[in-house]
Amino acid sequence: MVVIGILALLDIAIVALLAHLFFLPFRLGPAPPRLLDDGFFAGPGAMPQMRLYIDGEEAFEAVFQAIEGARQSVHVQTFIWKDDSLGSRMVESLLAAADRGARMTLSKDILGTFFEVLGKKGSLGPAFKDSRLRSNKNISVEINPLKPVDHSKYYIIDGREVIFGGMNVADEYHDQWHDYMVGLHDERLAGLMNKKLLSHDHWPEDAPFVIATNTKKEAQIRTGIVQLIDAAKKRLVFEHAYFSADIILEGIQRALARGVDVDLILPKNPSTHGPANRATVNRLLASLHAERLRVFFYPTMTHAKAMVADGRIVAIGSANMTPRSLYVSGETVMFAHFEPDHSFLTRLNARLESDILKSERIRDPFDMGPWEEAKALAGKYIW
Repeated sequence: MVVIGILALLDIAIVALLAHLFFLPFRLGPAPPRLLDDGFFAGPGAMPQMRLYIDGEEAFEAVFQAIEGARQSVHVQTFIWKDDSLGSRMVESLLAAADRGARMTLSKDILGTFFEVLGKKGSLGPAFKDSRLRSNKNISVEINPLKPVDHSKYYIIDGREVIFGGMNVADEYHDQWHDYMVGLHDERLAGLMNKKLLSHDHWPEDAPFVIATNTKKEAQIRTGIVQLIDAAKKRLVFEHAYFSADIILEGIQRALARGVDVDLILPKNPSTHGPANRATVNRLLASLHAERLRVFFYPTMTHAKAMVADGRIVAIGSANMTPRSLYVSGETVMFAHFEPDHSFLTRLNARLESDILKSERIRDPFDMGPWEEAKALAGKYIW
């Protein structure tokens, strides 16, 4: 047993070293000391109409409808684009828009290709192998192996409509996994997002919500998330797929200590990160004031990245609560302070409460041996 324990510790040390070396060249820019100003927390902004798309059927029907209506341009950013039914439909939709004269920019992250090759067909996705995309004069396919990892998922249509969130282009996101996307149809604000996402322009202070990104210039998202946690007065609700970043767990422990109730919804059997999620649960259940914490395991895969503070302030987008998402990857997250009766907020809150009712409450820590702890550490830092 002593030998096994020593080997497990060596495994953990090696994984930690490799993770550090792997992360170092890809780190983002520095985090700002503050992202959300006092006015953001003081009261709701004059929020525009925006749509919360729940799950893939809603979201991708909106995406395809938007592409069908495109007349000038479409910019697609995705992490994964698989060669499956949804991936093929996306190709045909984009080709049809290009043939009508719309200019296409398809930006595909190189690291996400790992998951495409591991798919059912075990092959590269259409962005690599469909020659029609590369030969069309109106389509530019951007796959740069030297570009920093970009985990964002968004569609910008004619510079006037933006759909963004957590869903990749693959069948499981369309009809199997639980997730969210956001649709913004306000021309002025969509134009601001276009500049923010593609040119990394400064987000204006007078906008009714905040779009935060992670870039080589500045890693804004973890600052905003921590501010939101620290500003919560009554309740925090998280629904996330992968949850392990120390900076977030420490924030939750501070919230518990000052009397905030915290609900955490995680998938029972996540696609990756399972041991890391279980290690997170153990750590939080061992916290002081853990009686204010409720942890739930959702019965199927939830790929969500949503957070609500005090029932009215929302953070939603592409970023997981992991070291990779918060310190390494390009991401996009919206921070918004809503009126209580805004349709976006009421729909999100209702779905979160419904997901809690569907889920199993976890009251006791998991029994994790040395090998499981090693896998948790590896998962925490790799994905």
